[in-house]
Amino acid sequence: MWKNAFAYVTRQKFKSLLLALIIMVMATLSLLSLSLRSAVKAAGRNNFKNITNSFSLQINRYYNQGTARGAGNIKGEDISKIEQSEYVASSTKRINAVGDLVDNEIIDIDPVSGRALETKEHFEKALMVTGVGDSEKETKFVGKTYVLTAGEHLKPTDKHQVLVHEELAKKNNWKIGDKFKLRSNIYDADNEKKAEETVEVTIKGFFSGKNKRAVTFAANYYANEIITDLTTAAAMYGYTPENALYQDATFFVRGEEDLDKVFSNLQKLSIDWRAYKLLKSADNFPALQASINGVNKISRNMGILSISLAMIILSLCLLIFLQARKREAAIKLALGMNKLQIVGQFFMELLLLATFALPAAYAVAWSIGDNMQKFILQQVNRGIQRQLLQAAAAGNLGGGAESDSFNQTLQTLTLNIGAQDVVPVLIGSIVVIVISLLLASYFILHKSPKELLSDVL
Repeated sequence: MWKNAFAYVTRQKFKSLLLALIIMVMATLSLLSLSLRSAVKAAGRNNFKNITNSFSLQINRYYNQGTARGAGNIKGEDISKIEQSEYVASSTKRINAVGDLVDNEIIDIDPVSGRALETKEHFEKALMVTGVGDSEKETKFVGKTYVLTAGEHLKPTDKHQVLVHEELAKKNNWKIGDKFKLRSNIYDADNEKKAEETVEVTIKGFFSGKNKRAVTFAANYYANEIITDLTTAAAMYGYTPENALYQDATFFVRGEEDLDKVFSNLQKLSIDWRAYKLLKSADNFPALQASINGVNKISRNMGILSISLAMIILSLCLLIFLQARKREAAIKLALGMNKLQIVGQFFMELLLLATFALPAAYAVAWSIGDNMQKFILQQVNRGIQRQLLQAAAAGNLGGGAESDSFNQTLQTLTLNIGAQDVVPVLIGSIVVIVISLLLASYFILHKSPKELLSDVL
C-alpha cells in the first residue's frame, strides 16, 4: 500500500504539490497560533510574577475623593486589620508625598519641546516622593515603567534610603552612597499640618524610565520622582509610618487561596468599605491584560480559521481529484478490494504528503514566527494606545509614571515552538485529513462498482 501511495504521489506531481501545500499552510498557521499563545502565557507569567495571587486596597473614588491633591487617604490601622487576616502572608504599602530638593536641582527640561520650564511658584524644587516598604513590588517597577539599573532595591527595614532616576543623578553628579536632603513643601495641598521637616537620605540605587507622553507639571517627569522608604515619605507631612495616610497597599495571599473568597471574608472586618475597594493586583494593569487578551484572541482566531479553511479547501480539492479516480476505484472494487481499502490507499497518499509538509511547516513557522509575533503585538498595542490617548485627551490626564504604569502594554514576545505545539498540530492535521477524505470519498463509499463504472463510461 505504501509502495502504491509513493508511486501515485511521485507520478501526479502537480496534484501532490498542491495537496502538500494546503497541509503545510494549515500546519504552519496552527503552529504559529499555538506558539503565539505559549509566548503570551510565558510573557504574562513574567510580567505578573511579582503580583501572582495578590490584591490591593485602594480608595473608592465614588465615595472617597482622597486627599486635597487627590492622593490616597487610607488609614494605617485599616491596613493593619487586613494584614492580620489569616489569608495574608505579607504586604507592602505606599505613601505619596511632595518634597523639595535642598541644595540640588530638579530636571527643568520640557521633554516635548526641549525648552527650559518656568516651574510653578513655590514648586521650583519639588519632587514626587513615593514611600514604599519593598520597592521591587512597587507598581511602577512591577509594570516595568521603572527599571533598576544600579544598586539595590529598598527593603522594609530601610530608613532614609532612596532610589533616584539616572537623569537626576547625572544632573547633580550623584553616585550610589551619596547623601542629599529633602524638605517638606509647606505649599503642597496635602501638607495639611504645614510640616517643615528636613531629612537627609542616602542613595541606594538608580533606575531608568522615560515618559511616554507630554507631562502637565515638572513633577510628573519621571526623573523628578524619587522612591524612598515609608519613614522618609511620611516625614514630608509630619507623620510617622504608624499614623500616616497611605496611597494604597498590596497584600500577598497565603498558598493558593481564591481571591474572591478572600474578598468575601475581608468584607466582614470593621472597615469603612464605602471609602475603600479591593482590587486583584492583575487588574491594576488593565492595558497589559488587554494586550494579552488581544493577542490571545488573534491567536485563537488564527487557529480556528486555518483549520476551517484547510478542511474546506482540502475537501474540495480531494473531491475534484477523486472524481477523476472513479474508474480506478471501480476496477479495484471489481478485483475484490473493499471500499475501506481503497479509501485507506488514498489516506496513505495524503499521509505520505504530510510527512513532507509538516517538517516544512515547522521550518516556515520558525522562519517567519518572530516577525509575525512582533507585527501582531504592534497592531494590538497600537489599538490599545489609541484608546488610551483618546481617554487621556477627554479627561485631560497627565503623563506621569503612575498613569504610564497603569497603561503599560505587553512589550515583547519570545518565539518558542516546542513539542507542546508540534504534537497537537500533528494530531490535528491527521484529523483534518481524515475528515476531508471521508467527505470527498462519499461517492465511493455509497456507490457500487457498477454505478462507479457507469459514471465514467
